[in-house]
Amino acid sequence: MSQVNDLLSDWDKHGDIEVLIAGYLAKKMSKELPPTGNPPALQEAVDDSKRTEWDTLKEKNAIRFHFGKDAQRIREKYPDRFIGSRHVITRKPLEENGHVNPEDPNTFRVKSRWCLQGHLDPDLDQKIEDGLLQSPTLSQMGRNLLMQIIASNRWILQLGDIKGAFLESGPIAEKFRPLFAKQPMGGVPGLPSNAVIEVTGNVYGQNDAPVMWYRTFDQEVISLGWSRSKFDSCLYYLRSNTGELVGIMGVHVDDTAIAGCGTLFQESVAKLKARFPYRKWRVSSGEFCGAFYEQDKDSFAISMSMQTFADSLKCAHIPKGALNSQPLNESQIKILRAINGSLNWLASQSRPDISCQTSMSQQAFPNPCIRNLRDANNAVRRAKQHKQLKIVFQSIPIKDLTIVCHSDAAWANVGIHTQAGYIIAFTDKCLHDAKEAPWVPVVWKSYRLARAVSSTLAGESQAMSVASGTVEWLSLMMSEAIDGPFQLRQARAILSRRCPLLATDCKSLYDHLVSPSSPTAIDDRRTSIDVVIIRESLKDLQGIIRWLPTDRMVADGLTKDKLDPEDLLRSCVRSGVYQIAPETTVLARQAAERELRKERQKNNQGSQKVERSQKLVLFV
Repeated sequence: MSQVNDLLSDWDKHGDIEVLIAGYLAKKMSKELPPTGNPPALQEAVDDSKRTEWDTLKEKNAIRFHFGKDAQRIREKYPDRFIGSRHVITRKPLEENGHVNPEDPNTFRVKSRWCLQGHLDPDLDQKIEDGLLQSPTLSQMGRNLLMQIIASNRWILQLGDIKGAFLESGPIAEKFRPLFAKQPMGGVPGLPSNAVIEVTGNVYGQNDAPVMWYRTFDQEVISLGWSRSKFDSCLYYLRSNTGELVGIMGVHVDDTAIAGCGTLFQESVAKLKARFPYRKWRVSSGEFCGAFYEQDKDSFAISMSMQTFADSLKCAHIPKGALNSQPLNESQIKILRAINGSLNWLASQSRPDISCQTSMSQQAFPNPCIRNLRDANNAVRRAKQHKQLKIVFQSIPIKDLTIVCHSDAAWANVGIHTQAGYIIAFTDKCLHDAKEAPWVPVVWKSYRLARAVSSTLAGESQAMSVASGTVEWLSLMMSEAIDGPFQLRQARAILSRRCPLLATDCKSLYDHLVSPSSPTAIDDRRTSIDVVIIRESLKDLQGIIRWLPTDRMVADGLTKDKLDPEDLLRSCVRSGVYQIAPETTVLARQAAERELRKERQKNNQGSQKVERSQKLVLFV
């Protein structure tokens, strides 16, 4: 609140947006502590954290110090082999997923990390040429498959965080040596200002450090008997001599999510902990890839929440009386980009219910106006209003696990463009029998069709073609995890093992897909091609195509920024169940979600106060 008051004071004094921007950036930078000049107690904590960091660097043989004449000789002989460096000093919450109060030292600890300034790397061009600037990270689909396999097998989720992971990668390549670093601002505790730091190991900020770390970890886990997925380089499986899956692991840089059972798995985990210095090892709950996971001890279901991130979102200030058609100025464009970036992260990871709003907000460029900024603010409010929404990976038995996909397109609903969307979920095969089944969203997307279309059928078929391809990919990932590795030439046979269900609300598309006739009756030959592609995909998958009325189409909330479709989508996420059921059942759920939204809006309006912060520009 003190930051808000300070910014309001700046506004009252100057009334200039640039002053507000400068003020905001200054406050944002305050989240990163300066290396010197802090209050005495805080400075002592900062100095202690810096000493801890440098002790770790020396212990891992990642650096070497040179003094006196030796240091002077290095400066004269290798003036072009120096890279800049800095301390990154932050407050970290004492409790995971907790909040930091800068005024209360009992809520945080100080952490320092020494980082090289990679853009000043003398070998940057060579590393680009060698392809060393890219490193695999765990995909959203891989992460969600990981959690579902753990829940379905009723294994206990374990989460590890490796301390100083990059330092475990050993010495830097001989071709990139010698490398020296300039001392960071504020210096190094106990080190003379004229001393030279030689970089001998992989440290944070080096452009090739992430890929070097990945190669090191990958080599170690494979030596422990794990096999790497063909479809996600950060997903690993552990199998018994008979080929039974006894362990699964996902790796995202220095974070590890793992689960399994049996002696082979336990021994492998013990060796993994012995090889790498895990700073944290949590059981059943913890942070992973920016989300908080918690496993129910009885049902083994795993819930995923990004409530803390949603809480951090802020709306942009819009000047009073600004017209919707008014173009955004340069500062407002930057604000809109920042909001879109934050919304996109939240929407793509855990909140399908705001995906459509986020996608449409991104499409405002290159010429956004005030109306687009208002729409982005509405998306932020929607994200915060339903911040407690979670995705729950339920304990669907492995033998009954399958996929259901909803695909939709809203023809020419964004100017001249068509918004399309799909949502693919894990479910129980009993869904085929019109029974209420678990429903766990895995991957979803709201997007503008790449190709202009001339009819609803053309839009729906193009969207379904994209969605069915994603279903095939997820089906292959599932088969690899559950059944074991296979040759890619066997892919067609593998796809037919779990018979997914694909749903559309376009009756004409459904008729063309179930008809044995050739789709030559379609005037648009490109649409005919899409129909043939979907037919072939359904054949390979042994998939079932179903038609649903629009008011039961879950993906409708990914193509239209309207409350009813979003309520239906959100109610399915919240309840975690789905059924191709009588209309009355679906309408009752949708109405309940609508009433819940109205009640929250009423409560929010009652608690809001008129604040001077309406004049304030807030950023994400």
